Amino acid sequence: MLSILAAAVALQAAAATSANLVLVTNDAAIIKNFRALPANSWNIASYSKLLKQDQFEVATWNGYGIVAVDRNIPWLSELERVRALTSAVAAKMSEDGTVQIGDLPPEARSAALEIIGEHVMMGAQYPAFNANTLAVGINPIARLQFTTGDGRVVNVDIPTENKQTAAMRASLTNHPFPQPTPITPSALAADQSKRAEAASVRDSVKFVFTGPLRARAPDGIFEASNLMLKMKKEAMQRRDDAIRPLLERMKVAEAEAVATSTFSDLPQSVRDTFGQNLTYDWRPYGFASQADALAAFQNARSYNFHVELGLTYCTDAGDPTRKFSGGLGMISFGSFGH
Repeated sequence: MLSILAAAVALQAAAATSANLVLVTNDAAIIKNFRALPANSWNIASYSKLLKQDQFEVATWNGYGIVAVDRNIPWLSELERVRALTSAVAAKMSEDGTVQIGDLPPEARSAALEIIGEHVMMGAQYPAFNANTLAVGINPIARLQFTTGDGRVVNVDIPTENKQTAAMRASLTNHPFPQPTPITPSALAADQSKRAEAASVRDSVKFVFTGPLRARAPDGIFEASNLMLKMKKEAMQRRDDAIRPLLERMKVAEAEAVATSTFSDLPQSVRDTFGQNLTYDWRPYGFASQADALAAFQNARSYNFHVELGLTYCTDAGDPTRKFSGGLGMISFGSFGH
């Protein structure tokens, strides 16, 4: 990564009096400012005033200018959200595998409630409640996707089952989320429309070109794409470094991601676990019989295995005196090595 000043020095060494810029961002205000730059401001000094050092990663572009990628674009900020939330939960997790939401740092607390809210609060109106009294847990989910010989894609998820996750689920029933009140169909439609519009704006990413050599724009976009790929790999590594100790603590035996076209390349434990699952419960996956499911699994065209993180919460405490067990919800919010 180069600072904007370092990029300027490199360009000055190449005797550049003006410079091209390819900007990758979803920040509407910054895009507007760059598009408003007059031709006599197509230079590093002007770009430096508009680019926030802590928001953008910058690289030189073969002497023609610079490329700048916003660290807040959706798929980079999402990786950072998973890293930060996982680190915070791991630091505050109790022996039973749960964490009090009120014990989390403000950003992690907001992230946990937002993840749950995106799924369980849609179409419902929740009463006022004290979020600090609620608790969540993390349940690793082994996820395998395989493509059968006839091209059908099958997804199989198996939550981790051990003493740690059992204790976590039992403890969560003491911290149920409040029961919602359903809203009217028209209010639901308006809520869904509002969410979809907000997500569309949030997730859009634009490539903005500024500078004198517009014919070089495709080359600049290529350089920006390479920088984005580098940033994504680094963000994934930071996320995985945060998740790995948590998976070890929760005794997840097989966590490393595997992508292969050969059944024998899958770890033995993965073959055994998913083979048993398909043999025991083959109907939901559309197979005609146990033998059909097992044959399709063992002779698939490709396999992709990785571990997802499930944010677990209590939807209903139940009633032990009447032998009604509590209800739990689990939302996948991030993956490891994938």
